[in-house]
Amino acid sequence: MTTAPARTGPGAKTISPLTEAQRRAAAHLILGRTNEEIAAAEHVTPATVTHHLGTLRQHLGCGRYCSRPVLARAVLMHRHVDPPPLPGTPPVFDQADRLLLHALARHSWLKDIARAAGLPAAGLRRRIDNLVHRAHAADSAHLVALAHSCGVFDRGPDAGAQPTAAAPSGGRPTTTAAPARLAGMARDALAVPTARLPLPHPRVLATQRERLNKSALAIHGDGPVVVPYVVVVEGGDPRGDLALVLGYAALHGLAVTDPVIDTLSHEDQACADNPALRPGYARTLRLLADPASPVIGAVALSQSSVTADARSYQAQLGWYDEHQAALFLVRDEATI
Repeated sequence: MTTAPARTGPGAKTISPLTEAQRRAAAHLILGRTNEEIAAAEHVTPATVTHHLGTLRQHLGCGRYCSRPVLARAVLMHRHVDPPPLPGTPPVFDQADRLLLHALARHSWLKDIARAAGLPAAGLRRRIDNLVHRAHAADSAHLVALAHSCGVFDRGPDAGAQPTAAAPSGGRPTTTAAPARLAGMARDALAVPTARLPLPHPRVLATQRERLNKSALAIHGDGPVVVPYVVVVEGGDPRGDLALVLGYAALHGLAVTDPVIDTLSHEDQACADNPALRPGYARTLRLLADPASPVIGAVALSQSSVTADARSYQAQLGWYDEHQAALFLVRDEATI
């Protein structure tokens, strides 16, 4: 996705001023604040912030699923808010940094950012995170805003950045995986072998999940679609857990698909990670691996809804991260 520059001159289409709520949301966005942080500062719900940013995307014409860095650049380009102040030691960007910043400000999908910047997609997210750290930015949207303050977008290099083709319906990033391979990818994710390593601490797992969720939301934009997932023991009533999962999704502004429920027998609980016993979860992973799917994540009650084994769970988080997908939990890893 790309954001067109403001048009000027006779016959140019002008962009009307933002509403006050949109302007305040935009001002927080360029400082790298999350929806939850914006909601707390403005005394509204995260769902309201999601709505404001969604209408802001529509207002600026940068696409329903554009990333937060693309939206930040569009807001500043149209001068709807003032650029953020630079830190005491302004960031210094070399030519490679500038190419990456131009790509990040124009494209929403990781593969397109890599192509525009002339970089391999593998490891690109880590490179962006390193640049965020070096610039003393809060996140990639704040990074783009600081680059704007430094005049990066007033002078190249911008050559070689190609416009992004329209994303598939639902805004999933493209992948070279053929549809016939998606089921295998989901099976692999469920059946990841684990080494005999020390058990990861619940707080480490929670931090890893929060990071990948933030990254997925930054890539896919607001108004994300998720699968409500519940697993119950045979004879159990899933309605209580499902109500908690759906309530979490509503509170955080997540649109939902039809719920997916797996039922395990009492005998199956000891081997609940067996993919054959959890067809619903395998189907959810296929949706996340499918570039044509609008689904960008799953929301579940707790870690044990995914797997009770900490090593397998950490491997699962790696799969979500690789596929730019999110995993939201009603209860964090410390309260599985």
